[in-house]
Amino acid sequence: MNEKINKAVKACALSGCMLGGLAIQSAYAGEGIQWNGFFTGAFSQSDNEHPYGRFYGISDSGSYLTDTRLGLQGTGKVNDKISITTQLVAKNNRDNFELDANWLYANITLNPNYRVKLGRMQQPMYLFSSQLEAGYSMPWVRPPQEVYEQQFFNDYTGIEFEMKRYMAGHDVTLKLLHGVQENEITAGVLGKIFARPEPLAEFMSSDDFLGVALQLEGDFYRLKFAAVKQDLTVGFDQSDLNTFMLDAGQCQQSLPAVSAKCAQIFSSIALLSGGGSQSLDGDFWTAGFDINKFGARLIGEYAFRTVGDFEREGYYVSFMYQVDKVTPYVTYASHDTSGAVVLDPQVQESYTLGARYDWMPNAAVKFELMSVDPQEGSRGLYHVGFVPDEMESMTAATLALDLVF
Repeated sequence: MNEKINKAVKACALSGCMLGGLAIQSAYAGEGIQWNGFFTGAFSQSDNEHPYGRFYGISDSGSYLTDTRLGLQGTGKVNDKISITTQLVAKNNRDNFELDANWLYANITLNPNYRVKLGRMQQPMYLFSSQLEAGYSMPWVRPPQEVYEQQFFNDYTGIEFEMKRYMAGHDVTLKLLHGVQENEITAGVLGKIFARPEPLAEFMSSDDFLGVALQLEGDFYRLKFAAVKQDLTVGFDQSDLNTFMLDAGQCQQSLPAVSAKCAQIFSSIALLSGGGSQSLDGDFWTAGFDINKFGARLIGEYAFRTVGDFEREGYYVSFMYQVDKVTPYVTYASHDTSGAVVLDPQVQESYTLGARYDWMPNAAVKFELMSVDPQEGSRGLYHVGFVPDEMESMTAATLALDLVF
């Protein structure tokens, strides 16, 4: 049995034991598990041979794997004050569908206005953070990546304190967060740092994650502001580090004839002074609005991230108008990078035309045509698979079916 199958079996076994224990507790309390589910099946294809997007990988070969996923969310009542929630999602990961427990937390209601969550939860940074996997609950096929791609960690493990109040004609929700995070990111920039012709794995963790999220909701609009402070540790795989140091030694022996590869290696040695890892300060700020009135809807979000001296920002504005069962929409988005040293600039604009058709109850069909234009000699947001430093414009089409049950 290969490693991928072993992982899938372990995930299923773990989930089965977890939900089995929850079922026993719920049965003992005289309550059943409340189940909800969602599914997305989609086909995407672009006119560029290089895959687009760290999370999606859309290319000219076309694929049904890009957005296809299935999720189950279960909630079990422990008593009148405490419940347990889990969300299990199976989606494509390197051409293999893997099951992951995105959420696994206890929800403790202190009183009608205050509650505490403890466990693994969604980081509430965006307008649609809690709906990222459930495509039916979002107006688009997928949220604009110029903003949503900036999230290093979609989930965190820790504690969340939530306060809800009605104030000055608004439903006000305040969340305070603390926890730890860990993720593995495929990063094209590491190919440059290590002078290698392919992207490498970057391991990132935060042992002291602090965050705050504030949402104000009126009769026809919603405003959200969120911020996190992270002490990030960024590390490299030891085998990559060993190869890098071997290449550095060979370059030192070849002086004064320095190739372009050696020049890149020498300029990157400072990044490895910590023994293959770095400790960096990280800040992440977001702001968004969602206005929905008379069938017209205007959505916009802005995100700004700093990691050490590196900065990146993105924003989008999306307008849609519902006519009976059809909701056409248009989205403009922009992304930019800056800082003292930008080894891998990612500057782009994109335009998206799409439509959502509410086909039947709990079923929606969506079609989307997206044009991406990398700018200023950059590769834009191409991530999976090493790409040239400068990319040409790309057009991609996606047809998707979203279900909830």
